[in-house]
Amino acid sequence: MFRPSVLSTLITTMKAIEVRTETGALVGTISRGTITGAETAGTFCFEPEGATPTTVGIGSFSRSWLKRLVRPDYLVRRGDREDRLSDRLGENLLYFAVDGRIDGHDYLARQDWDDSVEVKVDGALAARWNIDDLSGTVTIDADPEGMIADPASTLFAVTVLLPFMQMIHSDESELIESILD
Repeated sequence: MFRPSVLSTLITTMKAIEVRTETGALVGTISRGTITGAETAGTFCFEPEGATPTTVGIGSFSRSWLKRLVRPDYLVRRGDREDRLSDRLGENLLYFAVDGRIDGHDYLARQDWDDSVEVKVDGALAARWNIDDLSGTVTIDADPEGMIADPASTLFAVTVLLPFMQMIHSDESELIESILD
């Protein structure tokens, strides 16, 4: 559980956000990250307690701003390893939906009808997150025995960081909608 600032996805500097379990134990922190080839304001880093940090950022390597708005790519970097997630074309116009391969596993995060986001790893439900509209608190429910349970894993880190990508997606969708009205 963590609470990002309203401006976390808009400004290039941000105060570190603590990620805690439901019992209050510190799991790690989220801060602004950097990845070569990713947007500065769209890049975040999760640093678990005593483990290697993982950074996720919106790729800025597309030459077309239209492609960036219609189907962005998300870079995932942990140490020397880099993976990539992409918006699911078609679905992403209606709601947040990304997929790709993380550490050799199929990863899918798709917004549900109730605005929660369901996460599947290798086709199996692994977690679900919700962003509270009033407080902005992000709550992640994960199978304690599942693939996302280990805070030191890349899968856990990506699941913790993708709510920021969802917030950016939501803001950009609202902007596009207002332009089309």
